[in-house]
Amino acid sequence: MKLSALKSSSISPQYKCRSIPQFRTHETFACKRFPRSSFLSPATTTKKLRNGLGDNLRHKGTAWRRIDLQGRPVAFEFYEHDAGPPQRNDQLVKVDDGSVSVILMSHSSKKRAGSKIPNQYLQLRGQPMARWSFATLLAMREVGEVIVVCDLDWRHVFEEGFENTSQNGNLPFLGKRVKFVEAGQDRQSSLIAGFREVSEEIALVAIHEVERPLVTQDECSRCFLDGISFGASVLGVPVKPTIKQVKNYGFVVRTLERSALMEVQSPQAISPTTLREVLDIIVRHNISGTDEMSIVEALGKPVKVSQGEYTNLEVTSRDELAIAEQILEERARPEVYA
Repeated sequence: MKLSALKSSSISPQYKCRSIPQFRTHETFACKRFPRSSFLSPATTTKKLRNGLGDNLRHKGTAWRRIDLQGRPVAFEFYEHDAGPPQRNDQLVKVDDGSVSVILMSHSSKKRAGSKIPNQYLQLRGQPMARWSFATLLAMREVGEVIVVCDLDWRHVFEEGFENTSQNGNLPFLGKRVKFVEAGQDRQSSLIAGFREVSEEIALVAIHEVERPLVTQDECSRCFLDGISFGASVLGVPVKPTIKQVKNYGFVVRTLERSALMEVQSPQAISPTTLREVLDIIVRHNISGTDEMSIVEALGKPVKVSQGEYTNLEVTSRDELAIAEQILEERARPEVYA
């Protein structure tokens, strides 16, 4: 089932406004542009839902108005245009040590022609590609556990890297929990299997694809901080190419404004409560092939795009593997970044 086909009558209203002092939020049902009488009817909600899930949850006026998917009003957050979006007070928000659980997605079984090794386990500068991001995330103070979702025949790739680093006395690795979960048939089932292993005391869940081996700790820290602050975040970079929308045998409809477009990456960080809600929707409605953050958006919850780097590329081809080799070689030479 596709996300756009999700029916409005099957999701109960569970979305309440969070009154956090450092946010510009107000729990109310009225504002100057949207009086109480302007809430959408169930019929209008259903129509908008079919045209694009989430269109009924966000408006271009002075308010973010929340309604449930049956058209009934619930508490909402709003801000004036001149005031800007909700702001984070960095003095009040921080990510505690060990409060993040990382679900490391290594579920893909795709192989190059003639190869017996899945792409994510090919050698990248002397070690399997999947081990690079594993080591980066495991060494972060914010990360308390890493849940590796993979074909268990390949768990030795991660175990060897973990044991070798721990035996060498690398303190950031000591005391970290590493769990292994058998991958499912697709991304959604694999993610659900990984989420079942998340510890109860965790404050934030980060989902990362091992096909992005070059992610840095600075990028992850920004994503984690935004995830704690706003409930959901994802790394992203501004789109560079010109993007055109086409239909009817490839004819151009319009050219999209690049300044409003972001190319999203991983990790993506999300609160355990919201992720549980998203996965419940995926299971109940048999949704496949949809990014989890798209469902978060459809629920009317904010998703913050954290500043990423263009070097955090997804390695899926021989050419991209060569580029990743070059980036790692440059990082190993301090004079390049002096």
